[in-house]
Amino acid sequence: MSSPNQAYPVSGVSPLIIGGTGTAIKVFPAVSASLPVNPAQPLPPGQLVGGPAAMLIPANGAYEGQPFCLIMSGTVTVGGTASPTINFVIQNGSSLTGTSNTTMATLTAPFAATISTSYDFNAIITLQGDSLTGKVVASPSLSAAQINGANQALTLTALTGISFLSAASTGQNPAVHKGNSPGGAALSLVCGVTFGVSDAANSASLMSFFIE
Repeated sequence: MSSPNQAYPVSGVSPLIIGGTGTAIKVFPAVSASLPVNPAQPLPPGQLVGGPAAMLIPANGAYEGQPFCLIMSGTVTVGGTASPTINFVIQNGSSLTGTSNTTMATLTAPFAATISTSYDFNAIITLQGDSLTGKVVASPSLSAAQINGANQALTLTALTGISFLSAASTGQNPAVHKGNSPGGAALSLVCGVTFGVSDAANSASLMSFFIE
């Protein structure tokens, strides 16, 4: 069984944008305009009411033992404060507070940026997991990240306690995945950016976020 594709509703002309002061993880938020009017309606892929933009992986067996790729891209701009750095995180969780989620992929070392400069970024993380082991592991050889066209080393951390057959044991957000039965998602994959120095002009735009 092949895993179905998902794509979050963002683009180069309609990105998700985060930024401002602070050095904590800034998680990209959900697109509020595309949320259902009736809270009882099933949510489309990647929608958590009042939460982050997420790829909700269903616990209906479609992803059991199947490799799949999480892909994100966009741009980031740092302000004029000296010695700026950039880092990216891909997490499992349903919170806009990065410390409440579980980081599964991040740059091994923050990218040393130049003040008042913009950069393009992209990342592809290849994942596979199963309910017998309860693990979801990212492949080092099939995962990569780039900033400004230069490869960046990744630190990948396996997730544990995951079931692709039942969401009851995962503690994930109980949002209904489109096309899946109620009861939650096996994974809720979110992404964010960390700026090493605080600056009001720091910003990041998420222009693509999808699974294939």
